[in-house]
Amino acid sequence: MKDGIGAHGCHIRPTLDLSEETGAIELVAQSDGHPDIITSLGTESLALLAILYFLRALCLYFGITQSTSFITHHFDNQEAIRRLNEIEDFAQKANPTTTDYNVWAAMKEATEGQSGTHTGQHVKGYQRITKENPVLLPEAIMNNRMDEIAGTCRAENITPFQATTHKGNKISLSINHQVITANIHTALRAELTSAPIRTYIMDKEGWIDNTMNSIDWNAHGAYLKAILFNKKVNVVNVP
Repeated sequence: MKDGIGAHGCHIRPTLDLSEETGAIELVAQSDGHPDIITSLGTESLALLAILYFLRALCLYFGITQSTSFITHHFDNQEAIRRLNEIEDFAQKANPTTTDYNVWAAMKEATEGQSGTHTGQHVKGYQRITKENPVLLPEAIMNNRMDEIAGTCRAENITPFQATTHKGNKISLSINHQVITANIHTALRAELTSAPIRTYIMDKEGWIDNTMNSIDWNAHGAYLKAILFNKKVNVVNVP
C-alpha cells in the first residue's frame, strides 16, 4: 500500500518446495479502499480473503465436502494472522467499528462450511540475503515475490476505487456513498461537525471559501498536537 493505492498478491502451492511448480497458482489484484483510509491491514486481509474464496471455489467445483487438510497461510501482517487464527471467535471479538471489519467479516463467511483447517504464521517483512542471513526460507522468498507483484499491480492501477461491502457484512457505514472502513469515529465526528465549524470560523474571521480552502488543516492539526499546551493557547488565540 502506497500513496493511498493498495494491491495484494497471493501464492497458493501444495508444498513449500519451491523447485516443485506443479499446482502453484498466483493471484494479484488492486485493493479496494478510499485513499485517505486504506490500510496495509486491509490489503493483506484482502489477499487472505482471495485465497479463502479460491479454495472454496475449488471445493465446490470438485465436490469436496470433507477434508483433513491443514492449510497454512504465511503473511507479514500479524493482525491479519490473528484475525484468521481467531476466526471461530469472530462474534465475540469483532466490533463493527474495528478497522477493516468489512474484510474480517467476509473472512468469517468464507471459512464457514469450508473443509480443512486454516492457520496463519507470521513471516518477517521484506527480507534480503546478507552475511548474517545468507539463506532465505521458502516462505520469505514467496513473501518478497508477493510484495513485488503487488507493487507492479499498484503502479499500473493509479486510480483508487471505493471500498465495498462483502458477503458476510451485516453492517457497514457509508458517508457520501463511501464505505468507511477505518477511523470510523473520526469520520463520523468530521461529518457531523465540519460544516458548522467551518461556517463559524468563516463568520468569525470574515473569510471566504478560497481562504478556508487554502489552509492545510491536516498540517495545522498535526502542528498543534506537537507543541506544548501553553504555546498552543498562544497560537490559537493570536489576535
